[in-house]
Amino acid sequence: MLPTSATLATGSGTIACREAGSGPPLVLLHGLAGSSKSWEEQFDALGDIRRVIAWDCPGYGGSDTLPGDAPMLADYADALLAFVDGLGLDRLDLLGHSMGGVIAGRFAALQPDRVRRLILSGTRTGFARRDPASFLSRIEELRSLTPEEFGARRADGMVAAGAPREIWRRVAAVAAEVRPAGFAAAARMLTCADNADLLHRITAPVLVLAGEADRIALPAEAEELAQAVAGRLVMIGGAAHAPYLEQAAAYNDALRGFLSEAPARG
Repeated sequence: MLPTSATLATGSGTIACREAGSGPPLVLLHGLAGSSKSWEEQFDALGDIRRVIAWDCPGYGGSDTLPGDAPMLADYADALLAFVDGLGLDRLDLLGHSMGGVIAGRFAALQPDRVRRLILSGTRTGFARRDPASFLSRIEELRSLTPEEFGARRADGMVAAGAPREIWRRVAAVAAEVRPAGFAAAARMLTCADNADLLHRITAPVLVLAGEADRIALPAEAEELAQAVAGRLVMIGGAAHAPYLEQAAAYNDALRGFLSEAPARG
């Protein structure tokens, strides 16, 4: 069941989130075509061991758009800091998927004492070095297509061939709800987002999750990322760019195992 959305006033504006479960906090950051609704399967599966908190990234869902014409990756990481401070979270486990992964990586590098464990899902060291123009083309897609057409286009790119149609529908429905201004700002941010020079600062144990059929964050890029953060790599078979839904059981098993290990160093 999807938890009800709530809002939190922060120094970076109002941020909306959903929360379920109890225990140490696990904060979830969605991807470019996602929202806090993306994590329904994780709320259900992990709430017995974690207080699961999923934000709507600034400009998404019920969250305010970041100020300025061109917020950068550092601005999104600052918004995350304001969010976790507003929740009173001193230390947390952090999971970022795709766009959320570069935000999570930047946050963990700049705030190493705040992150117990880091999960980087379907993401790269950065998005600036391979085909950044593709993100600008998605802005044009959003402008020219109906929300339903845009959602279908994004689901086609995210979901593995042969996935159940219901999974495709769920991915498409979330993507259809993106807000144009927030999506455009985030897409422009990704064209120059790169954490390669900062990842060595991460001190938390890292799990890298990747879909074997991912066409957006390629398996080879997941391997590169795992090496850069000295992390463990788990490939999710039968999944592309939405493994949290496409293969939710395998994805959640990997998360549960990683989160349940002996306490992280530091």
